[in-house]
Amino acid sequence: MGVISPGNFDLIGEAMDLCAFPKGARILEVGCGEGAALAWLEGTYGVKCTGIDSSDALLRRGRELRPGLDLRRGEMEMLDFPSFAFDGVIMECALSLSPMQLEALHEAWCVLKKGGRLIVADLCRLDPDPAEVARVRAEARKLRRAPHAEGDCERDRNAPSEYCLEGAFVVESLREAFGEAGFEILFFGDKTEVLRGFAAEQIFAHGSWEAFWRAALPPGEEIGRFCRAPARTKDLGYFLAVLRKPE
Repeated sequence: MGVISPGNFDLIGEAMDLCAFPKGARILEVGCGEGAALAWLEGTYGVKCTGIDSSDALLRRGRELRPGLDLRRGEMEMLDFPSFAFDGVIMECALSLSPMQLEALHEAWCVLKKGGRLIVADLCRLDPDPAEVARVRAEARKLRRAPHAEGDCERDRNAPSEYCLEGAFVVESLREAFGEAGFEILFFGDKTEVLRGFAAEQIFAHGSWEAFWRAALPPGEEIGRFCRAPARTKDLGYFLAVLRKPE
Protein backbone atom coordinates (compact mmCIF):
# COMPACT_ATOMS: atom_id res chain seq x y z
CA MET A 1 0.00 0.00 0.00
CA GLY A 2 2.99 2.25 0.29
CA VAL A 3 4.36 1.52 -3.16
CA ILE A 4 2.09 -1.03 -4.82
CA SER A 5 -1.64 -1.30 -4.18
CA PRO A 6 -3.57 -3.16 -6.88
CA GLY A 7 -7.08 -1.80 -7.13
CA ASN A 8 -6.00 1.42 -5.41
CA PHE A 9 -7.62 1.11 -1.97
CA ASP A 10 -10.67 -0.88 -3.10
CA LEU A 11 -9.43 -4.26 -1.86
CA ILE A 12 -8.43 -3.00 1.56
CA GLY A 13 -11.74 -1.15 1.71
CA GLU A 14 -13.50 -4.45 0.99
CA ALA A 15 -11.56 -6.10 3.82
CA MET A 16 -12.23 -3.20 6.19
CA ASP A 17 -15.95 -3.47 5.49
CA LEU A 18 -15.82 -7.21 6.28
CA CYS A 19 -14.00 -6.48 9.54
CA ALA A 20 -16.45 -3.71 10.58
CA PHE A 21 -13.98 -2.03 12.93
CA PRO A 22 -15.53 0.59 15.22
CA LYS A 23 -14.43 4.21 14.95
CA GLY A 24 -11.26 4.76 16.92
CA ALA A 25 -10.04 1.20 16.40
CA ARG A 26 -6.25 0.88 16.36
CA ILE A 27 -4.83 -0.41 13.07
CA LEU A 28 -1.23 -1.32 12.27
CA GLU A 29 -0.06 -1.42 8.67
CA VAL A 30 3.05 -3.50 8.08
CA GLY A 31 4.95 -2.26 5.04
CA CYS A 32 3.27 1.15 5.04
CA GLY A 33 5.70 2.85 2.65
CA GLU A 34 4.87 6.54 2.43
CA GLY A 35 1.65 6.15 4.42
CA ALA A 36 -0.87 6.90 1.66
CA ALA A 37 -3.15 4.07 2.78
CA LEU A 38 -2.93 5.11 6.43
CA ALA A 39 -4.15 8.59 5.60
CA TRP A 40 -6.99 7.11 3.53
CA LEU A 41 -7.99 4.67 6.28
CA GLU A 42 -8.06 7.35 8.94
CA GLY A 43 -10.11 9.69 6.77
CA THR A 44 -12.52 7.03 5.48
CA TYR A 45 -13.07 4.81 8.52
CA GLY A 46 -12.18 7.02 11.47
CA VAL A 47 -9.59 4.54 12.75
CA LYS A 48 -6.27 5.37 14.44
CA CYS A 49 -3.37 4.08 12.36
CA THR A 50 0.29 3.29 12.92
CA GLY A 51 2.58 2.25 10.08
CA ILE A 52 5.94 0.52 10.02
CA ASP A 53 8.34 0.03 7.14
CA SER A 54 11.95 -1.04 6.72
CA SER A 55 12.70 1.61 4.08
CA ASP A 56 14.12 4.79 5.59
CA ALA A 57 13.74 6.55 2.23
CA LEU A 58 10.01 5.80 1.95
CA LEU A 59 9.39 6.76 5.56
CA ARG A 60 11.29 10.01 5.11
CA ARG A 61 9.22 10.87 2.05
CA GLY A 62 6.03 9.91 3.87
CA ARG A 63 6.82 12.16 6.82
CA GLU A 64 7.41 15.05 4.44
CA LEU A 65 4.15 14.46 2.57
CA ARG A 66 1.98 13.54 5.58
CA PRO A 67 3.56 14.91 8.77
CA GLY A 68 0.57 14.01 10.94
CA LEU A 69 0.87 10.26 10.44
CA ASP A 70 2.44 7.83 12.91
CA LEU A 71 5.17 6.31 10.70
CA ARG A 72 7.92 4.24 12.29
CA ARG A 73 10.85 2.16 11.16
CA GLY A 74 10.38 -1.50 11.95
CA GLU A 75 10.61 -5.10 10.83
CA MET A 76 7.54 -7.34 10.56
CA GLU A 77 9.41 -10.23 12.18
CA MET A 78 10.10 -8.18 15.33
CA LEU A 79 7.18 -5.85 16.02
CA ASP A 80 8.09 -3.40 18.76
CA PHE A 81 4.61 -3.06 20.29
CA PRO A 82 2.93 -4.47 23.41
CA SER A 83 0.79 -7.57 23.17
CA PHE A 84 -2.91 -6.93 22.41
CA ALA A 85 -2.13 -3.41 21.13
CA PHE A 86 -4.17 -3.42 17.89
CA ASP A 87 -7.65 -4.24 16.67
CA GLY A 88 -6.36 -4.91 13.16
CA VAL A 89 -3.14 -5.51 11.25
CA ILE A 90 -2.80 -4.98 7.50
CA MET A 91 -0.14 -6.55 5.26
CA GLU A 92 -0.51 -5.64 1.59
CA CYS A 93 2.27 -6.85 -0.70
CA ALA A 94 4.43 -7.16 2.42
CA LEU A 95 4.31 -10.71 3.82
CA SER A 96 5.77 -12.29 0.66
CA LEU A 97 8.84 -10.06 1.09
CA SER A 98 9.65 -11.38 4.55
CA PRO A 99 12.46 -13.93 4.83
CA MET A 100 10.69 -15.38 7.90
CA GLN A 101 7.00 -15.39 7.07
CA LEU A 102 5.76 -17.63 9.87
CA GLU A 103 7.56 -15.44 12.40
CA ALA A 104 5.89 -12.38 10.87
CA LEU A 105 2.47 -14.02 11.26
CA HIS A 106 3.24 -14.91 14.87
CA GLU A 107 4.23 -11.29 15.56
CA ALA A 108 0.95 -10.07 14.08
CA TRP A 109 -0.94 -12.58 16.26
CA CYS A 110 0.84 -11.30 19.38
CA VAL A 111 0.10 -7.60 18.84
CA LEU A 112 -3.56 -8.21 17.95
CA LYS A 113 -6.26 -8.11 20.57
CA LYS A 114 -8.35 -11.23 21.08
CA GLY A 115 -10.82 -11.31 18.22
CA GLY A 116 -8.59 -8.95 16.20
CA ARG A 117 -8.34 -9.16 12.41
CA LEU A 118 -5.36 -9.64 10.11
CA ILE A 119 -5.79 -8.49 6.51
CA VAL A 120 -3.37 -9.96 3.98
CA ALA A 121 -3.28 -9.11 0.27
CA ASP A 122 -0.40 -10.49 -1.75
CA LEU A 123 0.93 -12.31 -4.79
CA CYS A 124 0.33 -16.01 -5.39
CA ARG A 125 1.03 -18.71 -7.97
CA LEU A 126 -2.01 -19.70 -9.99
CA ASP A 127 -0.92 -23.20 -11.01
CA PRO A 128 2.28 -24.17 -9.20
CA ASP A 129 4.06 -27.38 -10.10
CA PRO A 130 3.46 -29.79 -7.16
CA ALA A 131 6.90 -31.36 -7.57
CA GLU A 132 8.58 -27.95 -7.44
CA VAL A 133 6.50 -26.96 -4.40
CA ALA A 134 7.55 -30.15 -2.59
CA ARG A 135 11.21 -29.66 -3.52
CA VAL A 136 11.36 -26.04 -2.32
CA ARG A 137 9.49 -26.83 0.92
CA ALA A 138 11.82 -29.73 1.70
CA GLU A 139 14.88 -27.55 1.04
CA ALA A 140 13.52 -24.74 3.20
CA ARG A 141 12.63 -27.06 6.09
CA LYS A 142 16.01 -28.77 5.98
CA LEU A 143 17.80 -25.44 6.17
CA ARG A 144 15.51 -24.13 8.92
CA ARG A 145 16.11 -27.18 11.11
CA ALA A 146 19.88 -27.22 10.62
CA PRO A 147 21.86 -25.95 13.63
CA HIS A 148 23.28 -22.46 13.27
CA ALA A 149 27.03 -22.01 13.16
CA GLU A 150 29.30 -19.05 13.76
CA GLY A 151 28.96 -16.50 10.99
CA ASP A 152 25.56 -17.54 9.60
CA CYS A 153 23.34 -15.27 11.69
CA GLU A 154 21.85 -13.86 8.49
CA ARG A 155 21.25 -17.34 7.02
CA ASP A 156 17.48 -17.28 7.50
CA ARG A 157 17.18 -13.99 5.64
CA ASN A 158 18.50 -15.63 2.48
CA ALA A 159 16.72 -18.97 2.90
CA PRO A 160 14.00 -20.19 0.54
CA SER A 161 10.44 -19.87 1.81
CA GLU A 162 8.32 -22.89 2.74
CA TYR A 163 5.26 -21.06 1.46
CA CYS A 164 6.41 -19.34 -1.78
CA LEU A 165 7.76 -20.06 -5.22
CA GLU A 166 9.93 -17.24 -6.59
CA GLY A 167 8.42 -14.59 -4.35
CA ALA A 168 4.73 -15.51 -4.69
CA PHE A 169 2.70 -17.65 -2.29
CA VAL A 170 1.49 -21.18 -2.86
CA VAL A 171 -2.07 -20.79 -1.58
CA GLU A 172 -2.45 -24.15 0.15
CA SER A 173 0.90 -23.77 1.87
CA LEU A 174 -0.04 -20.28 3.02
CA ARG A 175 -3.35 -21.52 4.41
CA GLU A 176 -1.35 -24.01 6.49
CA ALA A 177 0.84 -21.17 7.76
CA PHE A 178 -2.21 -19.14 8.78
CA GLY A 179 -3.48 -22.06 10.84
CA GLU A 180 -0.07 -22.79 12.34
CA ALA A 181 0.15 -19.17 13.48
CA GLY A 182 -3.21 -19.53 15.25
CA PHE A 183 -5.52 -17.65 12.86
CA GLU A 184 -8.97 -18.55 11.61
CA ILE A 185 -9.69 -17.74 7.95
CA LEU A 186 -12.83 -15.62 7.66
CA PHE A 187 -12.44 -14.78 3.96
CA PHE A 188 -10.10 -15.81 1.15
CA GLY A 189 -10.73 -14.46 -2.34
CA ASP A 190 -8.97 -14.55 -5.70
CA LYS A 191 -8.23 -10.99 -6.87
CA THR A 192 -6.02 -11.79 -9.86
CA GLU A 193 -8.02 -9.65 -12.28
CA VAL A 194 -7.39 -6.64 -10.04
CA LEU A 195 -3.64 -7.27 -10.23
CA ARG A 196 -3.74 -7.63 -14.01
CA GLY A 197 -5.70 -4.42 -14.39
CA PHE A 198 -3.24 -2.58 -12.16
CA ALA A 199 -0.24 -3.94 -14.09
CA ALA A 200 -1.78 -2.98 -17.44
CA GLU A 201 -2.46 0.56 -16.20
CA GLN A 202 1.08 1.02 -14.94
CA ILE A 203 2.70 -0.40 -18.08
CA PHE A 204 0.50 1.88 -20.22
CA ALA A 205 1.38 4.91 -18.08
CA HIS A 206 5.12 4.25 -17.68
CA GLY A 207 6.04 2.12 -20.69
CA SER A 208 7.16 -0.95 -18.74
CA TRP A 209 6.83 -2.64 -15.34
CA GLU A 210 10.42 -1.74 -14.51
CA ALA A 211 9.81 1.93 -15.38
CA PHE A 212 6.81 1.96 -13.02
CA TRP A 213 9.00 0.76 -10.17
CA ARG A 214 11.70 3.32 -10.92
CA ALA A 215 9.08 6.06 -10.80
CA ALA A 216 7.45 4.74 -7.61
CA LEU A 217 10.60 4.20 -5.55
CA PRO A 218 12.96 6.80 -4.12
CA PRO A 219 16.36 7.05 -5.85
CA GLY A 220 18.71 4.30 -4.76
CA GLU A 221 16.05 1.80 -3.65
CA GLU A 222 16.33 -1.63 -5.29
CA ILE A 223 13.21 -3.12 -6.92
CA GLY A 224 14.07 -6.52 -5.42
CA ARG A 225 13.33 -5.21 -1.94
CA PHE A 226 9.72 -4.58 -2.92
CA CYS A 227 8.88 -7.26 -5.48
CA ARG A 228 10.64 -10.63 -5.77
CA ALA A 229 8.23 -12.29 -8.18
CA PRO A 230 8.87 -12.18 -11.94
CA ALA A 231 6.08 -10.39 -13.82
CA ARG A 232 4.61 -13.43 -15.58
CA THR A 233 1.05 -12.64 -16.62
CA LYS A 234 -0.18 -16.24 -16.86
CA ASP A 235 1.46 -17.52 -13.70
CA LEU A 236 1.11 -14.67 -11.22
CA GLY A 237 -2.08 -14.15 -9.21
CA TYR A 238 -3.31 -12.06 -6.31
CA PHE A 239 -5.46 -12.80 -3.27
CA LEU A 240 -7.18 -11.06 -0.38
CA ALA A 241 -7.54 -12.77 3.00
CA VAL A 242 -9.19 -11.71 6.24
CA LEU A 243 -8.11 -13.67 9.31
CA ARG A 244 -9.27 -13.67 12.92
CA LYS A 245 -7.37 -14.18 16.15
CA PRO A 246 -9.64 -16.32 18.36
CA GLU A 247 -11.25 -14.80 21.45
